[in-house]
Amino acid sequence: VFTVTVPSPVYQDSLPWNTKIVFYAEARDRFGNLALSCREAGRWDPYVQDDKCTFVLKDPYPPEIGAVEQYPKSPTSEDLVSICVRVSEAPLGSGISKVALIYSPDEWKSRTSVAMSSLEREVYEASIPAQKTGSKVVYCVEAYDNAGNKRRSAQMSYQVLPSSEELRQEQFRQWQ
Repeated sequence: VFTVTVPSPVYQDSLPWNTKIVFYAEARDRFGNLALSCREAGRWDPYVQDDKCTFVLKDPYPPEIGAVEQYPKSPTSEDLVSICVRVSEAPLGSGISKVALIYSPDEWKSRTSVAMSSLEREVYEASIPAQKTGSKVVYCVEAYDNAGNKRRSAQMSYQVLPSSEELRQEQFRQWQ
């Protein structure tokens, strides 16, 4: 049994996803006899492929989603909530095509999807606008790669607290 690694690690090359590899097998015995898995006349011609083996490098793996960070941790009705996440792809993967923040202020009765922008390599950020006091905001992150693979993070949530102004008004009402 013989094996080969494509591309050869000797050259320290990597091939991008969706690369088509065309190959044939060649064997020689100790007497110099040659056996080919294709016709000898076309073995070096890359356009003659009907008798050669082919495969296409695919990316079957979805992106990896790291820890999702939320700031502020306990938002009030005046706070814009920033969501930050690290999204990565395997070294020979197809690359990240889109990262989206999906959120709902009403436990998924309605939902909004916001494209997350890249702050730096593999770090993405988006914001959820200020919501009404008492709202439970549920959110998750979806990441897509160029091969169409998708991964969704676990669902997270936070309860919107009253703003300092709302607390002052409530204290004033109680005082009266």
